[in-house]
Amino acid sequence: MKARYKTGNATGAPDQKGAAAVEFAIVISLLVLILGGIIEFGRVLWYYDALSKATRDGARYLSTAATATDNTFSLADMTKASDIVEDAATQAGLPGFDGSVSHVTIGCEPVTSPSCKAPDYVKVEITGYSVAFGSWFAIPLPSGPWALTPHTTMRYMCDAGATTSC
Repeated sequence: MKARYKTGNATGAPDQKGAAAVEFAIVISLLVLILGGIIEFGRVLWYYDALSKATRDGARYLSTAATATDNTFSLADMTKASDIVEDAATQAGLPGFDGSVSHVTIGCEPVTSPSCKAPDYVKVEITGYSVAFGSWFAIPLPSGPWALTPHTTMRYMCDAGATTSC
């Protein structure tokens, strides 16, 4: 007589032992992947928002800075606006703003000269700053540097030739 092995339960249906664990493993891996993506996108948006606020602070300072007698901004004012942006980004805890590399570009509209002669608008922009997507969570999405280039353009608030801050 041949030995028969039981392949199912009392009703003859196949065993389901371990099926729930396999399903749980599949579902939890997808949920962790989605959660990691949400956290990484949130981090990139947080960086962009902090950089945008930093450019706004620099543009606000420059929009009320007095111009010289020839209607140009002084180098000191442009440097101070750049320092305001870098300080705000450093205080927000963004990596890469340690003072060794300047990511801040200051300009005017309409573009008349590098010294911003008689501007209607001042523009402060961060260029050359990137965030490595996937550095907090190793997720199988397009990783690598994502360039963030926030900018702020504000109307110049002083009258042409104002020698004191307005």
